[in-house]
Amino acid sequence: MKCYLILTCLALLATPVLAQIDPGDNGIGIYADQDGLTNNVKLEVGVAMEVYLLLTRPTGETQLAGWECSLVQPDNVSVWGFNYPNPGTIAIIDGDNFCGVHSPMVPYADVNLLMTFIIVPLDGQCARFFIEEFTGQSGVTEPRYLDGSDLIDMKPYPDGNDLATFTVNEEGLSTESASLDQVKALYR
Repeated sequence: MKCYLILTCLALLATPVLAQIDPGDNGIGIYADQDGLTNNVKLEVGVAMEVYLLLTRPTGETQLAGWECSLVQPDNVSVWGFNYPNPGTIAIIDGDNFCGVHSPMVPYADVNLLMTFIIVPLDGQCARFFIEEFTGQSGVTEPRYLDGSDLIDMKPYPDGNDLATFTVNEEGLSTESASLDQVKALYR
């Protein structure tokens, strides 16, 4: 029985932490998947990958009419191929400022695809993407989306503007096999 209990505990500890989308309302983030579960990746130099700009857990009551944010891109990653996948989206790109206007408006889901783009690491160093304030005709504003005719602020995930929204080749990212080896070492 004791052996069974130890094996059960070991199995539970070795299981990767369940990924989840941004737990807060009105989040905006860059993810490696359309479900909003992966915001960091390891990529070889020169390998292209499509990533997704997502609005998560919107609290708007009407439908998504548009959005705006500023995307700070690292110098050591080539970024191209911006795509606005919702039909009828009018895209405005001005430097680091991005805006999408939807006509017709888009019904909300728990995770809403705003834009996709391609990233290609130029070296093996860490690259960090940030989502920051949008600078437009009305001045500097938080990232926000248009719910019908009401503007709602979005919060960059994870936890505000001071942390990278998406990372490539971040030091300290563990793999499942490395994590499992560390757990096994605890029981040696």
